[in-house]
Amino acid sequence: MTLLDQALLSRDAQIVNSIHDEIVVECDKSIAEDVKQVVVRKMVEGAKEFLPRVAVEVEAVISDAWLKK
Repeated sequence: MTLLDQALLSRDAQIVNSIHDEIVVECDKSIAEDVKQVVVRKMVEGAKEFLPRVAVEVEAVISDAWLKK
């Protein structure tokens, strides 16, 4: 999450909540796709640092509200 938070500093986006294995990031719709890619990239990067032998998949969804599946 630290890597993600640092990456979001240069964008108008911020982590607003984390729930178990989910992170909620708030941003303007105009940069949502870019922020989504940053979230995926940074979470995979962080996982490789702490779990180098485990394949990690990250799913990111753009939504108007946080919805639990």
